[in-house]
Amino acid sequence: MKQMCRREKKWIKIIACIMISILMVQLSNVQKVYAVTQSEFDAKLSQLQSQYPNYSVWNGQFDNGTQCFGFAHMMGYNVFGTMPSTWQRSYDIYSVKPGDLIQYGNTSGQGHTVFVTAVSGNTITFVDCNGNGNYSGSTKVRRNGILWGNTIQKGARIWGKYSFSYLLVSNGIQSYDTCSTSYAGNYICTSRTTLNIRDGHGGAVIGSIPSGAVVYVSKADGTWAHVSYNGINGCASMQYLQRQQNTLNYRLHVWISDTDMGSVPEHFYKGKSYYLCYEILDTDTGKRVDIDHSGLNYSVSEVFVYPDGSKSDPCTYGNDYNWYRSYMGSTGQYKGIVSVTGDLNVSCEVSWNAEYSGNVTLKASTYSVNLNIPGNTSQRVTLTMEGEIPDNCKLAKESSGSGFSAKWDGDWNGWSHDMVVTAESAGTGVISVSVVDGNNTSVKYGTIKIYVNVTKEQKTVSAMSGVKLAGRASDALRINWNTNSSASGYIIEQYKDGNWSRIAKISGANTYRIENLESSRQYNFRVCGYTTDDGDEVYGSYAYVSGITNPKSVTGVKIGGTAKDALRINWSQNICASGYIIEKYENGKWNRIARIADANTTTYRVENLKPESTYNFRIKAFDFDGSVPIYSEYQNISGKTNSASNTSATVSNVTGVKIGGRAADALRINWNKVNGTSGYIIEKYENGKWIRIARIADANTQTYRVEGLKASTTYKFRIEAFSFSGKTPLYSTYAYINGRTNPAVATGVCIGGTAKDALRVNWNKVNGASGYIIEKYDNGNWIRVARIADANTQTYRVEKLKSNTAYVFRVRSFDFDGSTPLYSGSQYVTGSTL
Repeated sequence: MKQMCRREKKWIKIIACIMISILMVQLSNVQKVYAVTQSEFDAKLSQLQSQYPNYSVWNGQFDNGTQCFGFAHMMGYNVFGTMPSTWQRSYDIYSVKPGDLIQYGNTSGQGHTVFVTAVSGNTITFVDCNGNGNYSGSTKVRRNGILWGNTIQKGARIWGKYSFSYLLVSNGIQSYDTCSTSYAGNYICTSRTTLNIRDGHGGAVIGSIPSGAVVYVSKADGTWAHVSYNGINGCASMQYLQRQQNTLNYRLHVWISDTDMGSVPEHFYKGKSYYLCYEILDTDTGKRVDIDHSGLNYSVSEVFVYPDGSKSDPCTYGNDYNWYRSYMGSTGQYKGIVSVTGDLNVSCEVSWNAEYSGNVTLKASTYSVNLNIPGNTSQRVTLTMEGEIPDNCKLAKESSGSGFSAKWDGDWNGWSHDMVVTAESAGTGVISVSVVDGNNTSVKYGTIKIYVNVTKEQKTVSAMSGVKLAGRASDALRINWNTNSSASGYIIEQYKDGNWSRIAKISGANTYRIENLESSRQYNFRVCGYTTDDGDEVYGSYAYVSGITNPKSVTGVKIGGTAKDALRINWSQNICASGYIIEKYENGKWNRIARIADANTTTYRVENLKPESTYNFRIKAFDFDGSVPIYSEYQNISGKTNSASNTSATVSNVTGVKIGGRAADALRINWNKVNGTSGYIIEKYENGKWIRIARIADANTQTYRVEGLKASTTYKFRIEAFSFSGKTPLYSTYAYINGRTNPAVATGVCIGGTAKDALRVNWNKVNGASGYIIEKYDNGNWIRVARIADANTQTYRVEKLKSNTAYVFRVRSFDFDGSTPLYSGSQYVTGSTL
């Protein structure tokens, strides 16, 4: 017994070491560091300075470090909530800011780590431990002393000894000084997709706002707004936020685009036409009113205001979805105004600046054209321009090479031009497009080159279609496919011994039968079409198909027992099948009487028959190819029941039937020996019927373990004894027993939270359980700390623990079979308090 206890203690220590190692590895991943406000930063520093005042001593361990390293990392964690060892590194001391950690020297005992509390000009203020913080006015160092308010110049050596090594970068302090509460109120998101929520002005994305959603703004500066949406607080661009009018349930969204209802371009250029787009949203239902106006009568008027102050003629529509296009003839500020009147009364304007870049940049939709002959194959290339062509210049095209021709398609429209390249014969060349002066003597603003490659068209064979398994036997499979008009014939290959081997090359047919196969085995094939091109064979891509041959016919079929009202059919096991189908011939047709989904079963008793009558049966094996059932050939058998006057000896009933043992996936059935019997038959109730699970041909056997069961599940069983009168089998009446399996082991057991005097243990819910037992290893014994009679509970906080101490716990689920308690196996977890 003592030896077993020592082994268990040693095993517990091994588990503790493994769990601590896992926790250390999990903390090594880089984590996001979130910024804090100035007031939050000051409040946290004030709290920490009160907790760790000047000249106090810190002897702890944190973030896998002690002394100055552990203390500085603890400061960073308490301010920002993540381990500094997971922060990004920077090697620029001049980028240092409050909240960062500075490493001087190295980390192998010849360096120093500090936490930055303020930065002013070139002066860094910091707090550290194990520096000179033990004696007021002294530079003497004593182990683990704390001092606030130390200063050092950027780039200087600390104590004139250790040089700067790197920074651990926090997100620092976030400033909201430019924002005003005058913007406060509800706003509507006008983004066409979603609007990002960031953790600061231009910060990292922490959430999103759907288009059309209403969001509350607490303050803003005209560019960035502080928003609250769906439980997320952060900042969002005001470009896509429109103040909600409390008396209006419709939102008018207006924007400018270079395509019909497209997105807003990054730049607007003189000499190009733009669309003034709009959409009207019912904020109550989220529907687009301009598409489904639901009986509303209104009109929409659109007008452009040009840089000189003049306006275009307004374009007015009824309540139909539409937009207005206008040409930007000059540079400067443009405005688009959309007004809705009638049942809806709202207006909105959008402005943009048309630019002239001062030079011309030509672009093409492609810079490489590949064409095949024969047959006037053509490809269109679109040239676009940023800027505009000056009045004394024009667009020119030159080509060199052979095998193609290129021509302009239409006139330059001030923004784009199409060029059509046509194949003539095999060859290569290049097309040069430039903006040239009026005399066509010099190139202005650069040249783009479009490379052309014309090749001879090769014969190809299209992909196969309709490849499928069309028939099967126990020793053969048939493959069919659709006729491939581009192929002269077909190649069939079979996967054998790790390689594809050709088994047929045929023409004029779209079917093939593969013979001499083994039963109940899967085979893989592939088919491709082929043709010839100048004497060389050209192949198409393969199409794959697989199939399983039918199982072999059942052998050894015979009548294994007779009674006046029953016949027993026996057969030999088919190890490759999934089960058996048994049919009885009656009233001129075959009727299924049993489907046995267990290939190990080799007997079936047909009951409720008439005395002294002959019956015909047939049996076949079945299997599956995926979800498709496949069958062997039938084997027939006939038998005759005994006469009504034929009496037989009886078999004593089985007694003492009980559940003798249980696990999460198994139950053991025990019974008393029945003298004079030949053995026992055990059946399980499943899917509305009794299924034989064991035939035990040994009268001395008094136990059987039923495996492959589900946890926390009640099962029904029955057992009968059997014997023989000559060759006729005799059976006792059934004895019945029910049993419930143990609950499943709890998974996901982990430490979900730590404190100085407590640890939180978490686990996943165990379906079917009644609750959980939590135990703590203490002084060589397991002590129960909680019994939770609620299977939905997945956490427990173990309190009154010692600080900086490792503990081992185990969790197991429990259930009941009637009044008998059932328990799962235990899952262990180790954790350490702070």
